[in-house]
Amino acid sequence: MQIMSAAEQLLQAWRLIFQEGIQLCDGISKVPDSCACKDPDQHLNAQCDCVPDQMQSGDGHSQTESCSDILARLRADLTLFSQDFGSIAVPLANPAESGLELRRDVFFTITDLQRITDAVERLDKAVVGFRRTCDLLQLQRLKQRGVELRDHLTQLNKLLDQPTTS
Repeated sequence: MQIMSAAEQLLQAWRLIFQEGIQLCDGISKVPDSCACKDPDQHLNAQCDCVPDQMQSGDGHSQTESCSDILARLRADLTLFSQDFGSIAVPLANPAESGLELRRDVFFTITDLQRITDAVERLDKAVVGFRRTCDLLQLQRLKQRGVELRDHLTQLNKLLDQPTTS
């Protein structure tokens, strides 16, 4: 019973990470494609003159938190989640106690978590690059990293939402 409780808590933590990640990706996708203001922080938060008035009024980029704040929280939550998942996954991956299918699912989940962690790190580096140069190429790279992160999050979420057969 205790393992189910831990698994349920882990799934709840995943849902929070998934929501944070999607919120971050949505915010990044709505950042204007060009930056005439030359203020990368304001631009990332869609609070600069580059943003059309209708977006600032809530019709577009309606995020109340900055992309940087969400990214920092996402990185911390993902690190903690990975540690928690590892503590549950190691006993599950024991060949003497678990079937091949469960062990395979654990392996794929760990692999997907690593992909998400790597995507978050690449996104963080893209944010740093854009902040440093406020360059259009860096902005495009940042937006692409947001798309990649969304893809990885969605892929793992589909896997975790599948009912187990064991």
